[in-house]
Order: sequence, then structure tokens, then C-alpha cells
Amino acid sequence: MLDISQLWVEYGKIPAVRDVSLHVEANEIVALVGPNGAGKTTVISALCGLVTPRSGSIQYRGRSIVGIGPERVFSLGVSTVPEGRHIFETLTVRENLLVPMARERPRRKAKDDVQAGIERFPVLGRFLDSPASLLSGGQRQQLAIARALVSRPDLLLLDEPTLGLDPLTIDTVFRIIQELRDDGVTVLLVEQNATRAVQLADRSYVMSSGEIVLDGDRDDLVGTADFAAMYLGGAATRPLATEGAAE
Repeated sequence: MLDISQLWVEYGKIPAVRDVSLHVEANEIVALVGPNGAGKTTVISALCGLVTPRSGSIQYRGRSIVGIGPERVFSLGVSTVPEGRHIFETLTVRENLLVPMARERPRRKAKDDVQAGIERFPVLGRFLDSPASLLSGGQRQQLAIARALVSRPDLLLLDEPTLGLDPLTIDTVFRIIQELRDDGVTVLLVEQNATRAVQLADRSYVMSSGEIVLDGDRDDLVGTADFAAMYLGGAATRPLATEGAAE
């Protein structure tokens, strides 16, 4: 479904992502993990059309999406939940859910999709006609995911969905991600909570200093010396880049 090959992104003359290659098959959860500043969000920004790579290719369903812009990427069936959620606090929960389809869905269809979102995230139903500013952090994250789903995407990009959440809410978010995959949504998950993400995902890629330094399925990574070294200190057996990269 998604193939990234030898992606290189720079901010000015500073390399943020260097020679990154990864692929995502349909109906998979693929995790992209690594410490803060590793370049994970830059990869997502390139996928969404927010930044233009210096070189490399991004193929979605066999066609290049490099440089086509965020709206066109969205129209092809790719939805993003950005880091920080980007909820419209002065709008109601209902209005937030309607934003992605304001220009392209008949009113009846939009109403049905909002209802589907409420059924998946029941807590939002209590605040449907209230300002989103009243929601807790976990509720805002559920709203951000629900809003991304109303367009019925084939590929969902989640950028740090558990950032700043309490442990119980983190459990809820990971359960929701699992349910999405079970319902046929393909997920590319960017996470600092590496162990949880790798345990959930079908396959994972580990980034450090703008490069992919490890990859494999959960059995390949969890409990291995290289993976532990990345997060518990010490040096992995595979060489890691030393030059800093922007997130």
C-alpha cells in the first residue's frame, strides 16, 4: 500500500531524514519509533505533503505522492492525526467531526458518519454539542482520531497519539488502534512509547538521528539487545548515526 524509498529531507542545509525506506501493507499496523528528535514526524510530514523531500520516493497504491500537497493526499484516502491533536477548541465536538467533509459529503451522509464516530467513541456523545475546549486530553485524542476516521481512510497516520496522556488513557488509545486494524484500517503509528508500540504493531522501524537503524516484527525486536540499548542506554550493535536531526 505504502512504499517509501531512500527518503531524504532537509530543513535548510540540516538533514532531518536520511535514506529512510519503509513499507506498509494493507491491514497492517506498522510502528515508527525512536527518541525525540529522531525524525519520525518529518517522515509523516513528507507523507502528508507538508514538506517536500530533497530526494527519494513515496508511493501510495502504486503512484507517487511526492509534492502533490496535503489536500490531494487526503483525497486519495490518507488521514492524519497530527501530534498535538489540533482540535478546534471553539467549535463543538460535532463541528470538529464535520470539518474533514465540509465540502464533499451530503448532509445526510455526514450525519451518518458523525453517528458512526460517536458509536466508536461513546464518550464524545456526552459533549457532542459542547465546545471541544471542555474535553480532557484523552477525550481530545479520541476526537482527533474520530475526526480522521469520518473520511473513511484506507491509511491512517497517527503521530504521537499517546503523548501527554495518563496510563489508563494510553491503554484506551492502544485498544482503539487495535480495533481499527481489526476493522480493516491500515495504520502507520509514530510513537515515543516504543515498547508498547512494537508489541502492538505487526512490524516496526526504529529511527535514530534521522535514519532507520532497526526493523522487524515484534518477536525480532522486543527483548533484543539492540532494542534495549536504544531505550535503556548503551550502544546498539548496529552503528547509529551521530549527527542530530530535527523532529
